[in-house]
Amino acid sequence: EMGPEVLPDLGAAHALQAQKQSTETERLQADLRACEQKLEALEAERKLHKDSAAQLLHQQDEIVLLRKQLEEERKSLEEARNEEARLLSKQAEQEKRHKEETTKRQQEDMLRQEQEKEARRQQEEAA
Repeated sequence: EMGPEVLPDLGAAHALQAQKQSTETERLQADLRACEQKLEALEAERKLHKDSAAQLLHQQDEIVLLRKQLEEERKSLEEARNEEARLLSKQAEQEKRHKEETTKRQQEDMLRQEQEKEARRQQEEAA
């Protein structure tokens, strides 16, 4: 059996053990809160990275689309330039043909006038 002097020592030992347990529990709770805060920060950072990655993928899709549009615009521009060159060539050819026809008519008119003049002169000489 334990004597009366041992009981206060046991009580003090239990109190000291309870205080140590309480301190350990508080430290563990503080560690838990710190881990939860780190986890929240990491999840927020992960979400931010995930959002950034999604935004980057969206921007890359836009770049692909813009490149396709640029290529289509280049093709369209090239076709327009080719059509313009074709039309200018056709116009130049028509102008050349018109000028040749005008020159030919003028020469024919001059020749006819000369022939008529010569015919009148010959008629006058014969008369």
